[in-house]
Amino acid sequence: MKTFGNSPLSLLSPDILVMLGWGVIISILSYRYLMRKNKYLKYFRLFDMQSHKWKVKWAWISAGILITPLLITILTIKLAKL
Repeated sequence: MKTFGNSPLSLLSPDILVMLGWGVIISILSYRYLMRKNKYLKYFRLFDMQSHKWKVKWAWISAGILITPLLITILTIKLAKL
């Protein structure tokens, strides 16, 4: 990896650059598909019209999507130490 002396660029590792790149891509997609022309308001109205049972089901699915990668990461770290 190239170093740039004492400049701030020396802190940018390839991993950091990849994360920054993904952040820019996700921000552009979010703006294009949700924020432009207030599309997110349409989605909120559609969500409010759904039944309580539907909302609970999707809350559990969302929680699973958030928790599963965390558990996989923890298990991977523990197994790597064996």
